[in-house]
Amino acid sequence: MGLGDTINITMTVSEIVVGGSAVTATLNTGDAVVLTAADNGTTLVGTYTVPANRAKDDLSVSTVALDTDANQAVVDLYGKSMTSFTIPSNKNLGDLAQIVIDTAGPAAAVQTVKYLDSVTQGVVQVEQITDPVLPTIATGDKFKVTLNGVDIETAASASGSESTLADIAAMLNTANAALGAGGVAGTFAAVTDDLTFTYTAVGPQSGTIGKLFWYDADKGGGAAYDDGTGAGATSTPGTARGTIELTGTGFTDISTDPAADVKAYFDWTKFVWDLDGDDTNAGVTFAESDILSAKVTSGVKIKVVLTDAKTAALETTAGFAADGIGATNRADEIDVLSGFIRDAAGNVAIVGSGNTNPAPNVSVAPTYANVRNPTIVQIDTISADKAYGPW
Repeated sequence: MGLGDTINITMTVSEIVVGGSAVTATLNTGDAVVLTAADNGTTLVGTYTVPANRAKDDLSVSTVALDTDANQAVVDLYGKSMTSFTIPSNKNLGDLAQIVIDTAGPAAAVQTVKYLDSVTQGVVQVEQITDPVLPTIATGDKFKVTLNGVDIETAASASGSESTLADIAAMLNTANAALGAGGVAGTFAAVTDDLTFTYTAVGPQSGTIGKLFWYDADKGGGAAYDDGTGAGATSTPGTARGTIELTGTGFTDISTDPAADVKAYFDWTKFVWDLDGDDTNAGVTFAESDILSAKVTSGVKIKVVLTDAKTAALETTAGFAADGIGATNRADEIDVLSGFIRDAAGNVAIVGSGNTNPAPNVSVAPTYANVRNPTIVQIDTISADKAYGPW
């Protein structure tokens, strides 16, 4: 729970007490919460609003007492008042719930920004043989896959020690490499019960994959290849997406799980692509819906993947990157405003672990990962096919 979060505190008593009964519970944070019976009943309820500068691994109640200055009392239906305020063993808040209080912001800061464009981030195509039968391999056995019309045939097993789909993938990789230029650039791998081939080149490929064929050296009636097993399938490469890499310090204060998508932790309204560093231009702004994922890959790097729509919108915005707003192009800037970085509890990043002030605004000039030069793809026309000119 972070700053400003509210937590329900409910005290149950042994018999019905009259509405208006009240006590004060002091938490192990040192804060006091008034618990009140709204109506006749066996519960008194209060709300704890988490203030600044609090941290507890397990919120609990330290004491329950009457505030005589507030004329508090707990009275049953027969006029008898509560005089014992001992909390039963194993019945405290900390025994029955696990509530963590954390109002310390992450000591994290952005220092540099790199943009990996949609061309650089092209998505590769994957071929897959779904659920091929894994035979018991013996000496002399081998395997074959037809990929893009190329037969990739492994060498015969020298010992029959191969026993897994990963072993077969390794045999195929060795065979593919031995073909040199006649092979297909990419890598075979075992993914759960499937055999996959991932192309080295990005973008769509024209090839397909067939079944996995097994040459049984001990087959009765003579060694031969079987009819193949598994169903071949081809993935369609996804649309290439722009990626923003943030480097800096203290990012594991945000999250320690590199696989976790933490895009909701950030306030994207405070991250602005400042076109040409021009204060008179609003630049490109972001919303959480523009972000496909954001992951803390290390203590010094955050990888932000944009949606297809935001990638296209950003890269076609006048003034983006080397395209100037006006006649003279100037370097863009990324404005990281105070409050952009937050942790899971919603606590805003601070300058350092000993400073409770929000981190200051930062403006940095982005770099770009694209190292390719433009090339001609084709020359075509939208004009109709016919003869032009006087004849």
